[in-house]
Amino acid sequence: PARPAPNSFQNASEQDVQEFGLVLFKGHVLGSGAFSVVYAAQEERSKRKFALKRIPKSAVEHCISHILCEQKITRMITHPYVIRQYASFQDKKHLYFLFDYLPCGDLMDVLCGEARLMKMPKSPLKCFGRVEEAKQERYLVGLSETMAQFYVAQVIHVLEYLHSNGIVYRDLKPENILVDEKGFIKLGDFGFAKNLRPLKDETTYTFCGTPGYVAPENVFTQGYSYSVDFWSLGVLTYVLLTGKQPFNQPKTSDPMVVVQRIVDPKWEVQFPPYINPVAKDLILQLLERQYKNRLGCRASGFRELKCHRWFKDINWELLQAKKFKPQRMPVISKRKRRPTHGLDSPESNMKSFDSEAKNFFMEF
Repeated sequence: PARPAPNSFQNASEQDVQEFGLVLFKGHVLGSGAFSVVYAAQEERSKRKFALKRIPKSAVEHCISHILCEQKITRMITHPYVIRQYASFQDKKHLYFLFDYLPCGDLMDVLCGEARLMKMPKSPLKCFGRVEEAKQERYLVGLSETMAQFYVAQVIHVLEYLHSNGIVYRDLKPENILVDEKGFIKLGDFGFAKNLRPLKDETTYTFCGTPGYVAPENVFTQGYSYSVDFWSLGVLTYVLLTGKQPFNQPKTSDPMVVVQRIVDPKWEVQFPPYINPVAKDLILQLLERQYKNRLGCRASGFRELKCHRWFKDINWELLQAKKFKPQRMPVISKRKRRPTHGLDSPESNMKSFDSEAKNFFMEF
């Protein structure tokens, strides 16, 4: 007798997939990246929703290793604060990943919804022996400290899990941290992640990441390891609290200027006056240019990081079990996504591939 078809995507085996197939209905665009578009998708039998990431093969021919890393890493990792991959497949022109459906947005959307302007007096000026009245100055303020602590602590849990499994993330930023319907995070976009275990001394040399978030040792390409994620964590914490990037003040549109500031030991990060000294201490210890002296990279590792005074109200065990809940759901204001023009142009998808690319696409 013929076997019955599986009643849902969740309990379908590999044999089920080969025999019956799985039907997905593609919906609206959720977002886009440099080479990909993410759509809402629904599985026919269970009606369950997923995020379908579609990547033109022609767009990633030059960075096949990154796609392969993302496929392998997201398939092997299981963590409550990491996005889950359910399947990867392909057609003639595209590669596809099927991930958790998280329509609420990311931490940049949270920042857009929570950010506000604050008026604070400047320090009073002395003029000819008289003290002039302090003028009011407006400052951009990001998340509340409590909310920022809640999100940064979850990221620390994720990094501890990834590093313990030999994985360096290398692209930590608000846009890559999704938020679920209960206010918890899911780290996504593992395109720059790498498994360091097979490498000598668990060291890699590739310069990659987002300019405002890359660590000095990444820029110098003399070899680096997990330390780059702690640097990015410092940048992320600064961004969540202030709504600005630490190495983009004064503002510049030139990424090379930002990178030069990152590696310049004389260039100091400036903080707005409302920043808590304890938060400032945490950020500066994470933005230590000598990675061996950086918080998280020292002998006590994550234990020392978790014991920092800024996290004194965090119950790490409850947080890991998702029982340490936020005081409230954040205000989420979805920003405009980058246009996706060009990703689906016939010209880009009809080009021929070399033999190495063909072999990879066959095995994907």
